[in-house]
Amino acid sequence: MSFFRVYFSIALALLITPAASLAAVQNAFGEPKFDHTHALFDSVLRKHVRNGLVNYRALVNDKQDLDRYLAIIGEIKWANYISWTRNRKLALWINAYNAFTIEAILRHYPIGKPNPISPYPKNSIRHIDGVWSQTIWTVAGKSLSLDYIEHEIMRKQLKEPRVHFVLVCASIGCPLLEDRSFRADTLEQRLEAAAYNYINRDGKVRVDVKNETIWFPMIFDWFGKDFIDSYTDTSLFEGRSKIEKGLLSFIYKRVTGKKKEMMRKNNFSIKYIPYDWSLNEQDGS
Repeated sequence: MSFFRVYFSIALALLITPAASLAAVQNAFGEPKFDHTHALFDSVLRKHVRNGLVNYRALVNDKQDLDRYLAIIGEIKWANYISWTRNRKLALWINAYNAFTIEAILRHYPIGKPNPISPYPKNSIRHIDGVWSQTIWTVAGKSLSLDYIEHEIMRKQLKEPRVHFVLVCASIGCPLLEDRSFRADTLEQRLEAAAYNYINRDGKVRVDVKNETIWFPMIFDWFGKDFIDSYTDTSLFEGRSKIEKGLLSFIYKRVTGKKKEMMRKNNFSIKYIPYDWSLNEQDGS
């Protein structure tokens, strides 16, 4: 087949299905196929994350894979991205958010406390000015802040409340950082496991049966409206606010035994756990 006929066939296909066809054409002409296993970031996490904490001291001198990963996700073609499945998109944004956050820490490591009267710990990410709203990162050719990635893309566009259990803001109060990257083919299982662990294993939600109290993390105060749709059994939690019903329903589905029994009685109080902004750094690192 002549080059002219190949070119004509491609042009015709583009007229029919622009986004998908453009992605095919770009790959046909040599654009590297994106690795949806996120193997480079996976290698960073496996090497430098233990028990949810990061060895920043070692990573700052061993960031070749992280640098390569950030460069690659920046070079994704937008026309390719929009043809991806929801799970592929969501896996990308979760990994990108966590990778950018790690990079932000490394750029300022070790973090000092510039303001002696600051209420935050001396090594806190809160001492990096504009880290969420002003520092700009590149994904698929788009210049975006961490706030935009989290609030506009993952919360509003992709509408996934469980990202709150896997997005890590480099603080002890955050979810534990997992030592594996996220990928589309196991995303549902990983998100559900993260939600279960957040509630049951990691002490981020505390269901105190003895004192009839449920301790919420501050992210439930900040983002509680994301869980309103979780309230499906209208026989539960009468008299609670709409947001509380959603949050309690989400927790109720993921606890067992005496905790579930206490919640069903609906006689408990709700309190909030103060947020710990200390850096999620390994001891001795």
